[in-house]
Amino acid sequence: MPEDQWAPYLTQPEAYADLWAEAALKGAAFVARALSPDGFERAWEMTLRPKAAAATAAPGMTWADAEQASG
Repeated sequence: MPEDQWAPYLTQPEAYADLWAEAALKGAAFVARALSPDGFERAWEMTLRPKAAAATAAPGMTWADAEQASG
């Protein structure tokens, strides 16, 4: 969503409670998957040995997730 369309979501968050709740759940799932100690370890494995680690990466974890997890 373009930045110039964010205003209603920020100034009237109660009107978008369901969307905020969904976003919070997605954020929590990302943190649990990609930023957990296991996710961090997988990200380093993928960085150091991309071909070997790709076979053991968590299902659904993308290179972008791994990169984000590694900081």
